[in-house]
Amino acid sequence: VTEAYPEVFAGLEPDVRSRVVLALGTSPDGSLPVVDDVTDLVERVCGRISFEEYLRRGRRRRRLSAGATSRSRLEPSSA
Repeated sequence: VTEAYPEVFAGLEPDVRSRVVLALGTSPDGSLPVVDDVTDLVERVCGRISFEEYLRRGRRRRRLSAGATSRSRLEPSSA
């Protein structure tokens, strides 16, 4: 994940970088988390946002993502 999003990890102390990488873990299917999730986790670990703000951002992204998925299922196919 550090290679995928070097701009998010730039300038971080090694211990912060390690904590973020450990917290992200690995996905069973090998997929990467989205950059916004990684950025928010870095912000949280560095103490720049509260835990409540971290959760709020993640929940908002999930709602927006779920809404986009629902809308795409309702749209007629162009094929």
